[in-house]
Amino acid sequence: MSPLPPRTTLTTDLAEMTFAAAHDLVRLTDWHARIPADVFATACAHSVCFGVLAEAPPAGWPHALVAFARVVTDHATYAYLCDVIVHPGVRGRGLSHQLVDATLAHPEIGRLRRYALLTRHAAGLYRGHGFVDGDPAVTYLEVHRPMYGVR
Repeated sequence: MSPLPPRTTLTTDLAEMTFAAAHDLVRLTDWHARIPADVFATACAHSVCFGVLAEAPPAGWPHALVAFARVVTDHATYAYLCDVIVHPGVRGRGLSHQLVDATLAHPEIGRLRRYALLTRHAAGLYRGHGFVDGDPAVTYLEVHRPMYGVR
């Protein structure tokens, strides 16, 4: 894993990154713009959360948390990477790579049998970390129940 940009630190302690900051950050995305705080809190409580804290956050951003990712896992066989977000004011500095590297290096979840994700916009990022297209012999299925106005 390459070093974090200067004056940033990585944490898996949601209290250190603060839930409010994580919620504000994911609400900048198209997929969680309307997620209620209680729903996101439950999701975080059942996940391993990763955050990048900056000594000098972007102008106008009230939090030290500038990047966030969440992994849903059973800690034994399966992990699902989701909610990877970097504040627009600090994009292009490798923070998304740092987050993905950190999740893959995590001692409890990084080497599980199956590590999956879904993405609309960032397949290239994840392929660069060893993610590949799913097995064509396996069919992805889901029951989808849109919540809070998001497809």
